[in-house]
Parts: sequence; C-alpha cells; structure tokens
Amino acid sequence: MKSKFVVLTMLALMLPAAVLAGNNLTLQGGALFPVSDFAETSTISPYGALRFEWQDVNALGQTAVQSFLIYGGYALLIAESDYKTLLEAAGQTVDDGGYFEAGLATRVYSKANSAFVGVGASYVSFDPPGPPESKPGAGLMVGLGLANNSDSYRLEIEGRANIAWIQDRDSIVSFLVMLGIGLPF
Repeated sequence: MKSKFVVLTMLALMLPAAVLAGNNLTLQGGALFPVSDFAETSTISPYGALRFEWQDVNALGQTAVQSFLIYGGYALLIAESDYKTLLEAAGQTVDDGGYFEAGLATRVYSKANSAFVGVGASYVSFDPPGPPESKPGAGLMVGLGLANNSDSYRLEIEGRANIAWIQDRDSIVSFLVMLGIGLPF
C-alpha cells in the first residue's frame, strides 16, 4: 500500500514539470528480468512507467539530438516458485514484492536513424517478494532503443540495464524490455 502511495505521489509531482517544460508524454509497459541473486527470489515481472521528455527544437523546426527525461516506473515483483515454496514450508506468508523508481535521465538520438542511447539516475524503493521489508536506494540505468516519430504519436522499444544499491542489502541488477507510446504536446 505504501509503495502505491509513493508511486502516485511521484507521478503527481512530475506532472507540472511535463506541462511546463516537456514536449512528450510516454506510457511504457514491459517486463523486468531479474539477474543474479535477484533472480533467486523473483521471476520475470510486469513493469509499467510514465515518462516526460523535453527535446529542444530550433527556429528551423529541427529537433535536437539530446533530450532530458523525468520518469517513474513500477514492477510488481512475482516470487520465484522455489523461493515461494521454501518460505511457505517455513510457515511464512509470501507476498509479491515491488520495485519503484523515479529518476532523471538524458537521451541522445542518432541523426542517421531512429536509434537512441540513454543514461540516468534514480531513487529506488525495493520490496522483495516474501515478508514485507521495503528499503530505499539509488539506481543507475543505461538503455538502448528505437523510436518511430510522427506528428501525432511516437512508438518506441527500449532495452535497459539497471543496477540499484539498496539500504542494508547487496546491489540488485535487472534488465527491462519496454514498449512505449508517446503523445507530443
């Protein structure tokens, strides 16, 4: 419940920034793939995000190759079946966890095609599957993707690698694969 409140609060705080400075609002959906120790407790999980992007346009109508982003996303972390069985055998209740991130990033677009590369930093709240234990942390991401722009919408696909350093835990590593639809304004 607390993580849902945090997600809604962060998205509400991001909205004025998009209206004042942004020119693209994108809704993304995809899958989070846990890696290493993280994969021992979680399996492939659904991920959703909302992103505001500002990309400068000069007097000739040419779009800059660099853009700036404010984003927030949430993954419902589904417990890995062996981990769930182990906890249930020990008499513990097993709830699905959550991974929330809110951050700032930049992208550089290719002038030759629709490819882009992005880097960013984020605040992370991590609640692993199992007994509730939400912990804050900091994260970094690197992403690659393709965007298809038109006057009325933008379609994109993005792959992203994330690493997060969580308070009182080791780092967690994941990959995200997302599809997005953006609305310019």
